[in-house]
Amino acid sequence: MNRLPVCLLYVEDDVDIAQEIIEFLSYRVSEVLYACDGEEAYQRYKEHNVDIIVTDIQMPKMNGLELIAKIREENRDIPVVITTAYNDNAFLLESINLGIDGYLLKPIDLQVMFETLQKVVKPMLMHRRIEELNERLIEINAELEAKIAQAVQENTRTLVEENTEIKKIAFYDTLTGVANRALIYALLEKEIQKAQRNGSKFALFFIDLDNFKSINDNYGHHIGDRVLIEFTQRLQSALRESDTVGRLGGDEFLLIAADIQDINAVNILAQKILDLFKEPFLIEKRYEIRVTCSIGISCFPDDATSMEELIKDADKAMYSIKKEHKEGVAFYSTL
Repeated sequence: MNRLPVCLLYVEDDVDIAQEIIEFLSYRVSEVLYACDGEEAYQRYKEHNVDIIVTDIQMPKMNGLELIAKIREENRDIPVVITTAYNDNAFLLESINLGIDGYLLKPIDLQVMFETLQKVVKPMLMHRRIEELNERLIEINAELEAKIAQAVQENTRTLVEENTEIKKIAFYDTLTGVANRALIYALLEKEIQKAQRNGSKFALFFIDLDNFKSINDNYGHHIGDRVLIEFTQRLQSALRESDTVGRLGGDEFLLIAADIQDINAVNILAQKILDLFKEPFLIEKRYEIRVTCSIGISCFPDDATSMEELIKDADKAMYSIKKEHKEGVAFYSTL
């Protein structure tokens, strides 16, 4: 089992409960710190790079809510999950006011606990991954600049060819030729900055092929790859010059529809994309395969103003289509 790559601080004054939880978490979380009361927990928080806190409420010296309030004064973003045997509305209300991210009643169901932790840390891990990708992009750009500086005097033509190939590998999907995950994220950040500067709007489409696994299973992965290539080419034929499509991986794509004036224009583009796939694909002149897709849409700035939230909202809208019937369009604003 892959462990969650986080440092978790667990706070519980009941030693028997703590021993069971720590043993369970030690196989599922990279690092587990333990404290038996709020004061000790706060000291451990100050001494370590804690990513998430799981704390009981009723404890000696400093209770869980006091601990959360104190930490929240220094760090508003750290995820916090509380555990308690008290199903008291007053506790719940105060916990909500402190901005907790999860709530577990005792006796704790260990599987529910782990699922809660996975859900709570997912946005943080995604943000961390995005930061790593951005750092890698900076490193790649630095490497490219160093290569350019070294090669200019030797052979300008060779330099241009190498530079083009490196950028293609670094920023473009090797199968479909569209922007890869790193590049589409960077372009989305750039589009947000442009829209904020100009006071404009844009839409983010999260596109997922329906039943793509069955194509791989029935025809083989080489046919699945051909379907992805044909799908991407047909998708690009519907786009304007200002629109950008990127492949996140597998059968998932992001589309940035820039400078959208109103919701009707977004819906027209979405329907245009769906209409493209009414005709089946003819692969290798012998396999006639019909492909449909589900599209979730979030809009800047109406639905969200950050990259993470826009992607999350579009993804949620897309899955609402998957749950109901597949093949269609859903706007996050209508959920």
